[in-house]
Amino acid sequence: MKKKSAITITAVLAASMAMSVTAFGAPTDIQGHWAQNTINKWVDKGDISGYPDGTFRPNNMITRAEFVVLVNNAMGYTKSGYAYFSDVPSHYWGKNAIQTGVAAGYISGDGNGIFRPNDPVTRQEAAAMISRILDLKQNESRAYRYTDSYAISNWAKGVVGAVSEAGIMAGYPDGSFGPNKVLTRAEAVLALDKTVNYKPGDKEDDKEETKKEDVILTQTKLEDTTVTGDLTISDRLGTKTITLDNVTVKGKLIVDGGSEVILKDCDIKEMVMDQKDTAVKASGKTTVEKTTFQKIGKLTGGDYTDVIVDKELSGSITIDAKVRNLTLDAETDLKLGSDARIKNMEITKNADKATIDFSKGKVEDMTVKDKVTIKGSGDIDTMTVYVSGVTSSIRPDTVKTKDNASKPDYTDDDDDWSSSSSSRRNITISSDRSGGTYRNATVTKSGVTVKNMTVRENLYVDSDVKDGEVRFDGMTIYGNVYIRGGGENSVYFEDCKISGNIYTEKTYGDNPVGLKLDNKTAQALKGTLYIRKNGADVIGLESGNATYLKQIVVDTDKLTTLDDLQADRVEIVAADADVKIPAGTVVKELYVSDKGYGRIDLSGTIGKLQADNSITVKGNGRIDEKSGKVTVEQGVKIGVTSVTLDQTALTLNVNEKAKLNETVKPDDATTKTVTWKSDKPEIAEVDNNGNVTAKAAGTATITATADGKSASCKVTVNGQPATVPVQSVELNTNKVELSVGEANKLVATVTPEAATNKEVTWNSSKPEVATVDKEGKVVAQKPGTTTITVTTVEGNKTATCEVIVKETPVAVTGVGLNTNKVELSVGEANKLVATVTPEAATNKEVTWNSSKPEVATVDKEGKVVAQKPGTTTITVTTVEGNKTATCEVTVKEIPVAVAGVGLNTNDLKLSAGEANKLVATVTPQNATNPKVKWSSNNQTVATVDDDGKVIAQAPGTATITVTTEDGQKAATCTVTVLSVDKTKLLALYLGSGVLLATPTSADGSDIPQDQKWVTAAEKQALQTAADSAKTVYDNTNADQSTVDTAYRNLQTAVTTFQKVMKPGTKTETPAADSFWSLW
Repeated sequence: MKKKSAITITAVLAASMAMSVTAFGAPTDIQGHWAQNTINKWVDKGDISGYPDGTFRPNNMITRAEFVVLVNNAMGYTKSGYAYFSDVPSHYWGKNAIQTGVAAGYISGDGNGIFRPNDPVTRQEAAAMISRILDLKQNESRAYRYTDSYAISNWAKGVVGAVSEAGIMAGYPDGSFGPNKVLTRAEAVLALDKTVNYKPGDKEDDKEETKKEDVILTQTKLEDTTVTGDLTISDRLGTKTITLDNVTVKGKLIVDGGSEVILKDCDIKEMVMDQKDTAVKASGKTTVEKTTFQKIGKLTGGDYTDVIVDKELSGSITIDAKVRNLTLDAETDLKLGSDARIKNMEITKNADKATIDFSKGKVEDMTVKDKVTIKGSGDIDTMTVYVSGVTSSIRPDTVKTKDNASKPDYTDDDDDWSSSSSSRRNITISSDRSGGTYRNATVTKSGVTVKNMTVRENLYVDSDVKDGEVRFDGMTIYGNVYIRGGGENSVYFEDCKISGNIYTEKTYGDNPVGLKLDNKTAQALKGTLYIRKNGADVIGLESGNATYLKQIVVDTDKLTTLDDLQADRVEIVAADADVKIPAGTVVKELYVSDKGYGRIDLSGTIGKLQADNSITVKGNGRIDEKSGKVTVEQGVKIGVTSVTLDQTALTLNVNEKAKLNETVKPDDATTKTVTWKSDKPEIAEVDNNGNVTAKAAGTATITATADGKSASCKVTVNGQPATVPVQSVELNTNKVELSVGEANKLVATVTPEAATNKEVTWNSSKPEVATVDKEGKVVAQKPGTTTITVTTVEGNKTATCEVIVKETPVAVTGVGLNTNKVELSVGEANKLVATVTPEAATNKEVTWNSSKPEVATVDKEGKVVAQKPGTTTITVTTVEGNKTATCEVTVKEIPVAVAGVGLNTNDLKLSAGEANKLVATVTPQNATNPKVKWSSNNQTVATVDDDGKVIAQAPGTATITVTTEDGQKAATCTVTVLSVDKTKLLALYLGSGVLLATPTSADGSDIPQDQKWVTAAEKQALQTAADSAKTVYDNTNADQSTVDTAYRNLQTAVTTFQKVMKPGTKTETPAADSFWSLW
């Protein structure tokens, strides 16, 4: 099928992928995405748009029906066809598009009458559709290049290879295709762009996205890859360990995910640490040219050229590696581990009050330009100091001072805080502390946590904390707390007891101090919270106004925010005050003194607002009650304080009418609408305007309500009590399903409520199916359907309920399989059969699962198909009861069949008692089963063992056959056992060989006396006889007479030889004694 035209695809995705809203400009969530260029191109042309929030959501999936709509619009398909799919009803929104796809010829469903329109479209399904659209030639061999080719369905291998070869769809950086992964929005855009612009001859190598785009890593390992742009470790990887092996990044390595990142033999141009507490561990030949920190983290191993800390961060950054240049350009603490080796370290003037904590690390050259604290133990070769006030527990080998600075103050890093005298002195805290009792305590350093300390007088958060963070936990403070430093959301009190007041009086900078209190601290505060100077953002740590404060005094014209609090009383005493009360905060009483005035931004609730001076309230919050000089802008809800009626008692006769008039205060209340209600409308009813009508003798109460406030009037109606007729009857349900023996209680409601006679009767149309008693209790008797009718005694009003009775369900007790172990070869299939017990179980439905689908898959019918060698467990689970059974499936390689077998000879002649080994050769050499069996058709003549050894038994002929186990291939050898007995001749011949080893001599004078000798002629005579005997032995046609003659001749020669053997006569001359032996 050829594509019709390369059309403009305006609103294609808008129609099918929730992109129809207008979103001007480039999407905000595709920066760094691998398909960024293509998406932006389409956005710029106006062919697609994103969501209302400005996002594109490139990694969201699309359904099969949505993808069909997308394709039809892109390719210009409009002709409608017909194909029946049981899961595509006539009213389905995408039915016409699906029928158009059928007519175009690129979809056909699942082959079982369903289309699965709402299922996500997989990558291999999309490949199949695109391949059909472009009439691509199937290319299975190309699909096998992918590392997960085994996971590509057999039907999809050709089309996956085709779209890959054409450059329409590509694989992932790890070499996989991901055939069963859902197609994302980004992948759909890219595939559609390439489909529309496809020209025969396009290749995968031409695609831009995998060569030029940045890469987002969503897997835990990446190997042997060069990234020309940025490589971002996705935050979707959470706290997993990420490994990069032999990876080159020419852009930035952005660490957005992972608790540990391992770099093996990597070349990184620049690394950005953007995931809190991530540890980067480098090894091998890894080099990182530049590293910056957006979040705290840790560097270990490897070589880092430039490490820069230029952002103030809460917590510590740990360096435990070799660094050529380390720059601390912010008030962020550093920890230098035992493996830290820093060549050059510069502490700039922006690092005020930072702490560098050594753990036996080493710095060759340190430049200090701000007041920092150096603690711990380690080595500093040279320190150049540009500012006085540097504190150090390490004494450098060489100290240089510049700009009239003094040398560092050397300190013992561990003061004795357990001394009994500590309770009588003040304490200045610049690092984490726990315990102790002090007169006054002053915190001078950001990032400090103080726990379980007792302060007899006052606690101070010094202005030196600036915009930093301080935490207090379990403190007992008998005096006041003075907060003069701290940033946004940065001064925490948890589980603290404060007897005095809290004064927020920060003057550093322009920012207010962020004060966070938990409920234990807030409730234990005996004094008042005073907000002064720069103002404060007071935040309750328990959401839903669960943090309770007694009193807050606002004495500043700076912004004061009260967030997630419940306060009994807030006083505004400052001129031009600016108070913000967000949603979730409730102030029971807010008082503006005669000296205070200003404005309130209200989203929460004020119970009572009293203003002795002018105050303006804006926002969308609520004031229950107000008085004094209060100006309320539009949007603020004013509560109703009271509702009154002009009459509180009223006497009427039956059918007489009267009007009640309400007054709602205050006049500017937001909701003044009144609702009217009679507790006994059968006696006196009231309409929406307060008009009362007497209906029958008796007493009723009429209530008027506005915004939760109400007033009432007692109405007495004179006259005879009237009968209230029944108007209708209803049941609590109109359909019930029961099993035999089950019961259900039906409830009848007679209206009106005041009906005089509410008595009802019950009836079953088929009591043999289900009975009903006078209380409406229905009991199922046998399967079938019956109608239960309730009828009022007065008026014969009826209501019905259909009761369906089913057999009592039989529970599943177990499930079994026809086998618990299966062996298959790759490509083979086997049908497992599940048996649910008992046989009468009501619900026998089961599901199937493979623990390793890459080894073997299983479909919903239990059909197992082997994919690749390995072992997997197939589990069948009952839908009812979750009963399970398992089968172990072992997948082996495809066996290589035996083609044939041959022998080293097919004709063998032996004498009785003689043996010979036959050798069998099975072809091909890589046959899976090369085993063979041996047999003799005449074992009285010749036998053969399992190794092919043939032994001649008696004269005659036997056929030795070798047969393969696989394929029953055979080869034979004819063995002829001769009738001639050569046994004695052979034995004698072998014995003559021993004699022929006797040495020869002319006269024996050269032969030792303990050896015998013969002449050369005598030895030659025996050799000639032995050679003659050997010739006869080797002659298979020699008769017995010839063999016997040869034996006798050799025997004579042997006897003669033995007789002529004589001992040697050589005389041994003793060796002369040496000087040393004589000595």
